[in-house]
Amino acid sequence: MFASLLGFGLASSARADPVLDEPTDLWADRVVWTAGDQVNLRRKPSVAADVVARLPLGAEVKIVAPGPEEQLEGRADRWYEVIVGEARGFLWGGTLTSARFALDFDGDGVAETATAALGSERELIVRIAAGNGRVAVAKAGRGTSWVEVVEAPELGMPMLRVAQTTETGAHTALLWYQGGTIGQLEWDEFESETGWSRTDVRFPAPRTLHRVVREGVRAADGSGVERLEIVDLAFAQGRWAPVADPVRRERAVGRPSEGPRGHVELTPSASSARFTADLDGDAGEEAVEIGLVDHRVVVTVIDGATSTRHTFEPFHQVFSDKFLDRALVGFGTEAGPPLIVVVDPGEEMCGSTTTTTWLSYEGGALRVALEARSWADAPYFATDAVSFDPANRSVEVVHTQGSDSASRRTRAVRVLQGGVYALGDR
Repeated sequence: MFASLLGFGLASSARADPVLDEPTDLWADRVVWTAGDQVNLRRKPSVAADVVARLPLGAEVKIVAPGPEEQLEGRADRWYEVIVGEARGFLWGGTLTSARFALDFDGDGVAETATAALGSERELIVRIAAGNGRVAVAKAGRGTSWVEVVEAPELGMPMLRVAQTTETGAHTALLWYQGGTIGQLEWDEFESETGWSRTDVRFPAPRTLHRVVREGVRAADGSGVERLEIVDLAFAQGRWAPVADPVRRERAVGRPSEGPRGHVELTPSASSARFTADLDGDAGEEAVEIGLVDHRVVVTVIDGATSTRHTFEPFHQVFSDKFLDRALVGFGTEAGPPLIVVVDPGEEMCGSTTTTTWLSYEGGALRVALEARSWADAPYFATDAVSFDPANRSVEVVHTQGSDSASRRTRAVRVLQGGVYALGDR
């Protein structure tokens, strides 16, 4: 089974928090770490002050109090009074990081220490120290960054995943440590009114990588052409190398759907709708009855003499005392076979949430095939963007969350299996 690296298919051993931005803004009792090796702990907040100790990469630092600001190495930041073990002194903010990891990256049975921090030009600098005192250094993109360790049998080795926001989209990098050096695989993604670029990376077997790059151009009416490059790579001698020539394809894509087609709005005064469609591909149409009953959406599929029912518990109702009194229902055909679509434009106690649910009907069973949700409470937000690929019976879900100042994007491809879009083999 494939595991999606950019979605939630791989286990993360550390939660992805943003790397400390510049200038740092740390408070008393906050615990951070030294970003570099042999960092000078000074007696006073000045580079001219005596050195109390030289700190190794990833040393734990407890903030006592913020100090004066100073520009060093082309970067403005402040000094902090800190405690490191039994020592007390001052460290400049540019030498500190919130991203530190201890793990056996190279499989030699000894854990290495890794840190990630922004440099003077906002480039992300990753350092990994081995037990022999050597420190490997690599740069991975620039700007606001999230870093986490991902490890799973599908990888064959632990890696660092870096996610960054850019002016046009997102930058992702995978970093590994072998033979005393850091290697990386990176790509940029964007989407605009005129085109897009997306990358899906999967690991079908340990140290084997399957990569699909989708690049497209879009016309004024929303239609376009997408070019795919599919390649398999194997990890050997510290790097990923293709095992065969890439496969390239081209296909036309239609305009993105803006909601259920032929949708009907359900309200307390107009609380039912009825459709007919061939949901299961048996060349016979099923009847679909959708009603708003007791603030819940009830979907019933009538197939000959049998009927199947599914009842929705409104998502927002779990978090507040507000009831569902409006829903949009209809069909979506972007996936190939018709899917029943229910949109719950509910509101939460804080902010607002819109939940879209796609239901499939196969083998006499009505199932939730996919659910997407968008939430906003200024300045924070989270959105799920859904793109169906009927030729491969798959769907791509791009989840973006963050605030007006910074956001993080993850991507997952799910395949239709047994009426449900799940992470798995394509």
